[in-house]
Amino acid sequence: MAFTDQQRKEHISELQKRLYDVSFVNEKVPPVMSDGIYGKETAQAVKAFQYANNLDATGEADSKTWDTIMNYCQTLKTPITVSVVPKNFVLSNTTSKDIIYIIQVMLNRLGEEFSNFPQIEINGIYSEKMKEALIFLSQVSNIDCKQFDVSTWNMLAFIFNARKK
Repeated sequence: MAFTDQQRKEHISELQKRLYDVSFVNEKVPPVMSDGIYGKETAQAVKAFQYANNLDATGEADSKTWDTIMNYCQTLKTPITVSVVPKNFVLSNTTSKDIIYIIQVMLNRLGEEFSNFPQIEINGIYSEKMKEALIFLSQVSNIDCKQFDVSTWNMLAFIFNARKK
């Protein structure tokens, strides 16, 4: 069966989410960001998973690898990746205070760990200081924060979680 480009991207994104989940319990599997692109990082994570599970370590997610990853994830005692923001999410002044609050907590924690990172108030308000922190984040990472959307959210969450490892 042939897949459309969108279906292929969705399958790759699902694979990446599961590999990310695995990385929390198996430090040999590097965390990978879910972007729907089967790039070098995804291939490395697949290869590490294959090696750790006595599969042919090719870096290609064949059906045996896919099934093993999915079965492995079903046995995890940690929660799987949860989408906090909807697919059409764009941060704005009308965004829920809860989501703004979560973003502020992550930005603030990064600010506590990195002295050059702008400090912001955690208040659930999309402020100029918060915009400045997002601009700074985009300057020091691969995140485009001009339009803070679901991809930006995923990258921020990835950076936030990866810093603990």
